[in-house]
Amino acid sequence: MSLGGRTTIAATSVGIFTEIHELEFMKVGDRVRVKESVIIYVNPEHRNQPSDAKGLEGEIVSILTDWNGRPITPNLPVIVQFNPKFKVHFREEELEVIEES
Repeated sequence: MSLGGRTTIAATSVGIFTEIHELEFMKVGDRVRVKESVIIYVNPEHRNQPSDAKGLEGEIVSILTDWNGRPITPNLPVIVQFNPKFKVHFREEELEVIEES
């Protein structure tokens, strides 16, 4: 079942069914802005302290869809680079495209 471009996972007594998909609106190279409040602890300017990523702008450097040739469904598939030493994983709905590549 797909809702708004996101993959949902349905668990039943028979097993777990997943739907593999590509992100519909974002691609590597797009400039994006964090549109929701996301607390991160990996900001090199605020090391080991909580920092809100809302409003930060960066570039999508990777969208995780497979590992060693096998399809995967990561919780945070979009990797955004804000500067050479600062990358963060996000969900698609936490970002908005500001400039397409």
